[in-house]
Amino acid sequence: MSLHEQLSKDKPLVEQEKTSGKVVYGYLYTVRNSRLQDTFNDNRAFLPFQYLDGHDTLIAKSTVAEVFGIVNVSAMASAHGPYAAFGISRDDSMDSIEAVYRNYILRCHPDNYKGEQYPDALRKVLSKVILQVRDHFENIKKDQAKRAAAISAANG
Repeated sequence: MSLHEQLSKDKPLVEQEKTSGKVVYGYLYTVRNSRLQDTFNDNRAFLPFQYLDGHDTLIAKSTVAEVFGIVNVSAMASAHGPYAAFGISRDDSMDSIEAVYRNYILRCHPDNYKGEQYPDALRKVLSKVILQVRDHFENIKKDQAKRAAAISAANG
């Protein structure tokens, strides 16, 4: 299997601090079906990275300043379902699902990234992420309502 085939399409958005002090944003390629923690705990010093403009490069792992979470929520949900996109289980309570959703919204909301230090491209990406997150959360709420109705009818 080639390296390209091994790389995940579920790329998390990251903030990278260059040695010059400049901060840039882009997507970190991770190994397919691996946890993000494993990417940062393996023995590689460099990671494949894609700038917001689509340019691919390698970056030093040590320069990753912040990980915003999985940005390509739609790809993750298409491949694994909306629950996996949020890292939750279908059996989790609606309260815990809503807590994960709210946390994701708070971390990734574009209003948190105002100012000259944050490029417009980052806010545009985050705006798309928020829309995807809301769509998938609505799908989860509908699924949970159907499950509750089915359980209620079975216990009837």
